[in-house]
Amino acid sequence: MRLKKYIANIKILRLILLPIFRYLDFNIKIKHDVTKRNFFIKLYSHKGYWYYGKERENEELEVINKWIKKGDSVLEIGAHIGYFTQIFEDLVSETGRVIVVEPTPISINFLKKNINNNSIIIPKAASRNNGSATLYIEKFGGFTNSLNQRFTKLKNRTHQSSQNIVQEISSIEVETETIDNICSRNMFVPKFIKIDVEDAELQVLLGALEILKISKYLMIEINSNKDEIFNLLIKLGYIRVFNHIKNNNYFFEKK
Repeated sequence: MRLKKYIANIKILRLILLPIFRYLDFNIKIKHDVTKRNFFIKLYSHKGYWYYGKERENEELEVINKWIKKGDSVLEIGAHIGYFTQIFEDLVSETGRVIVVEPTPISINFLKKNINNNSIIIPKAASRNNGSATLYIEKFGGFTNSLNQRFTKLKNRTHQSSQNIVQEISSIEVETETIDNICSRNMFVPKFIKIDVEDAELQVLLGALEILKISKYLMIEINSNKDEIFNLLIKLGYIRVFNHIKNNNYFFEKK
């Protein structure tokens, strides 16, 4: 990891290597650094997985391993290509259940390759209402796709600056569904919920008021509306037990 950081900090190498990686952005298969299962990614677009791996998620993984046990049910909102999904699957084993919600078509294609057949993919965006919405998509791996146009534009500018590549965002129409509705029609009661929806987290929570009354644990990336989110979760009986400031990840437990 030290060698990777050293190379990454040499600006001239970044200027040379990143465009080459982008040009050679073909699909590759690696071993997931936690589950040791096959994990399919794109060389450039998903470089964070082979460059950082679990290094940037170590503290989160400690909490997850304490809370999720064999036979549990896990709901993942914003699964990207399945990095955490594989971890959840291994923790709950064949006796547990995992449902993932992901609206981005490219990510869904990778999800289908990366997760178990008995895990359920909901190809929609979780939100406050059932219906449709515009999803804004950046071309730097889809890590910051969002229902919030301003958020994706801001993150896209950051990506362009750090990687010296100009890429415009695009948009598609996607179906939306509330967490409450997803859980109801799948007869699913998650013990653990992970929410990573790039600035749409408050709207997702407002569509999950019933299931949050009976769920036990919550991991959520909070990008805005922090006070509103904290107040809502406190009213629902949750207490904050851990947060990773750098990653904006917060963990809550039902009292």
